[in-house]
Amino acid sequence: MSRAKVIGNKSNRSRYVEYGADDERYSWDQWEDHLVVTKKFGEGTRGRDIVCEIKKDYIKFGKKGQELLIDGPLYQQIILDESTWVIQEGTVEITLKKSPSKVKEGQIWWPHIVPGGPETNVKDIEAQKFLDDSILEKIYKQKKAQREEAKAERAKKLAEGASPATEETKE
Repeated sequence: MSRAKVIGNKSNRSRYVEYGADDERYSWDQWEDHLVVTKKFGEGTRGRDIVCEIKKDYIKFGKKGQELLIDGPLYQQIILDESTWVIQEGTVEITLKKSPSKVKEGQIWWPHIVPGGPETNVKDIEAQKFLDDSILEKIYKQKKAQREEAKAERAKKLAEGASPATEETKE
């Protein structure tokens, strides 16, 4: 997922802070005033193949005939009239406009789109206001190395025939 994308006004986002998250289901990113959910389905996927229902406090999204990728209450209410979705070259992009009332209350950053979805650390986002990019870069590289190490460990356990859930319960 691209963390460098800026829509509309200039943003003072650090390239070393993860404002959104990814998993096998979908990717998402956020700015002060909106969020963008992205999922690549592949060439030939058309709008009629997609289920996308956006309400001010709920979202349902996926490919028809398959298990939904997102189905649940939004972290916060959105501005429905300014939220939309498009499909281009097999990739769906959903834009959700954040509610200005929540932003005024200081609840700018979302930790997730819906409960159980990929999460980001809001504390890291807030900390970027106070830290120099060189420090943020060190933290980013350290976290990236930890994630890669954990991923390699899970792959090793799977290769040895153990399920990750089984191993976690043993510890």
